[in-house]
Amino acid sequence: MAAADWVIHELDREGAGTNPAEYRVPGESDDVVRVFYMKHTQTVQDLQEAATLIRSMTGVRRLFTYNAPRGIALRGTSQQMALPAWLIREVDSPASQEGAREYSFAEGGDENTVRVFHLKHTETPQQLQQLATYVRSTSKVRRLFTYNAPKAMALRGTAEQVAVATQLVKERDE
Repeated sequence: MAAADWVIHELDREGAGTNPAEYRVPGESDDVVRVFYMKHTQTVQDLQEAATLIRSMTGVRRLFTYNAPRGIALRGTSQQMALPAWLIREVDSPASQEGAREYSFAEGGDENTVRVFHLKHTETPQQLQQLATYVRSTSKVRRLFTYNAPKAMALRGTAEQVAVATQLVKERDE
């Protein structure tokens, strides 16, 4: 109940912060609740697309959105929170922002590399979907999701699959 009260209070705050807020569940060894705010989502649909991408790429089962402040609440272990935090920064950043767009981690089996692409030359959601289909089928990546508003594509696979996908995107998006 205390965690639920905290989440409600956090999502109901005026002027929600840009840094994620965190609550550690008392009595649990490593149970964390975090609330993130998406600064660059223009519509509720954008927020829902981002949430679907994050849930699907990370495997975090407890993820909920709150439309008004563009909030996303997640619950899991500290280790499980690292990938969603990185993904949220990546998909909620301006497309022109430079920097690392790949994340690797030890746990997660073979599919332990995640990459986000902010595409420059896909003008429509249909073109984005066509590119995603091509990359998915050619690289054999099972987890690949698009986010239409910022023209972003995120994928998770083996290091080799991600390398192939990176080359395919480079060839098609120039």
